Amino acid sequence: MRRPARRGMEALVYVAPLLTLDLLMIKKFAGVSLEDMLRSGNYDVPSMLDADKLSLHKAHFLVPSVHNFSFSSPLQTKRALPLEAPSSRRLALELVTSLVLYDVLFFAFHLSMHIIPGLKAWHKPHHKHGEMHPQITNQLHVFERLGLVLLANFSLNIIGSHVLTRTLFVPIFVWLLVEIHSGLDLPWAYDKILPAGWGGGARKHAAHHREGETGMEPYFNWCDDAWEALSERWRIGS
Repeated sequence: MRRPARRGMEALVYVAPLLTLDLLMIKKFAGVSLEDMLRSGNYDVPSMLDADKLSLHKAHFLVPSVHNFSFSSPLQTKRALPLEAPSSRRLALELVTSLVLYDVLFFAFHLSMHIIPGLKAWHKPHHKHGEMHPQITNQLHVFERLGLVLLANFSLNIIGSHVLTRTLFVPIFVWLLVEIHSGLDLPWAYDKILPAGWGGGARKHAAHHREGETGMEPYFNWCDDAWEALSERWRIGS
């Protein structure tokens, strides 16, 4: 493991693309009108209504919109937030749904990085290490890093999650990523709390880093189990 003092450049490489996107793209949250979102992005909404320019942004709130650059507002520093707070039931449901969605999407993304030659080369450094330790979590190519973040954002956006859900999602998401890369099979780990067979956990992910053929799913087991059953059926059929 490298000392924190020697990881400054790694932190810069990690933060730079995410910070750039954060400052240039308009944040679109569920429960916020399109007009308010565009105002936060330095657009003159009345003039856009007159010129029917809102159609450029109306396709869907998932479609990205770039901050309207001006010398008085070069970057997006304001956020248009929903007025109503979510219920506790909504928070719990959105958190569970977004984590499951991310798990499925990243399974497909991760599997492609073990199959497609060009992507395999980018993913290979993530498996270059001795013993498992938490710093491996961030041992990623920029393509992997952006894929990870964009898939997490998509999982939140596609269900129209509340901004408070997004705020709670981030520490849970990061905690689980670090936990599976920790190399520690903790007695209170999330896979021990969930019903037997649901969670993957650090032991399964360590086996993936050693062997690289199974365990593509980051948090749960359902996609891996389905993929292994399908692969076995193909082998028998051939």
